[in-house]
Amino acid sequence: MVQKTSTITFSTIATFGLLKLPTYKIDPYTRFVVGGIAGAGLFAYGTIYRNPILQWLGIGVVIGSALTLEEVVRIKGGKIIENDFTEPIFILHEDLGVIQLQPKEIPNYRTDGLTIKGMNKVFKVRDGVYLKILADGTITETLGAGKFFNKITMAGFKSKEWVKKESYRWKALYEKSL
Repeated sequence: MVQKTSTITFSTIATFGLLKLPTYKIDPYTRFVVGGIAGAGLFAYGTIYRNPILQWLGIGVVIGSALTLEEVVRIKGGKIIENDFTEPIFILHEDLGVIQLQPKEIPNYRTDGLTIKGMNKVFKVRDGVYLKILADGTITETLGAGKFFNKITMAGFKSKEWVKKESYRWKALYEKSL
């Protein structure tokens, strides 16, 4: 029992630590999916070959990867990880409202949405999703599970009609897109 608990604890801590290393580029949803698949694979392999250590390691890896989702719960909003755009961008801060980012600035805080002057729409981003703003002004989610999550939760580009139904915060952001 001690070996089982030690193995699970070690693999949980190691997995959590390893999956937190690439946090500046890989969103928490992708880290969770990759770790979950790896852990399930280890567990299945251990089950097939009757190796309890591999099973325990697999359980620890799944737990460690699930712990990376704490970032979504703890820190609200999406994260801009790359900004190559040479003009100002307007973002919607959770507490401060609409803030203007300078060209190529990468904020150290999260955002609920963003827009660029002349876009005539806003981009809504879910908690834990990472964004890139390309040199031509294209706003895109990073490749991975976060992009999928943003799509299935109906986030992304929103029109004037959508903004009209939302709070004053979104209306203020939309005004900056005109």
